[in-house]
Amino acid sequence: MCIIQAGYFTKNGSAISGSSCNVYANDKINEDIIATFSASELNINYVAFMKIKRPDNIIVEINTSPIKVTSTTETFIFADWATPIPNLGTFTILESMIYNDDNGYLVCSGNPSGGFCQALTVSAVPCIIPVCNFIVE
Repeated sequence: MCIIQAGYFTKNGSAISGSSCNVYANDKINEDIIATFSASELNINYVAFMKIKRPDNIIVEINTSPIKVTSTTETFIFADWATPIPNLGTFTILESMIYNDDNGYLVCSGNPSGGFCQALTVSAVPCIIPVCNFIVE
């Protein structure tokens, strides 16, 4: 039986340890789901979905392209976010789900963090001198 081991945010291609994390709007951000599968579940196409609450409290659902699972542990990697990230504030992973792409059945769901970031706070890019524009009166 499929079991979700972790669903979490990544920064610049690496998982971030901790239950919450901070990033800047120009960081490369995406999400990963790690799941384990039984032998009978191998060689099947699966699609991963994730429900995320945005800073404006709107819940969005994102998904990966279908992946043919051939080993008992698989990492589903979601597409990178647009940079710079248009919304500042905290994004929260609410649920991770994996569906059989052939028949549409939900094979596993849950929201374990695996010790990684599930609440992502996006801040404005800090001003770096001499890049900043100062108004001189």
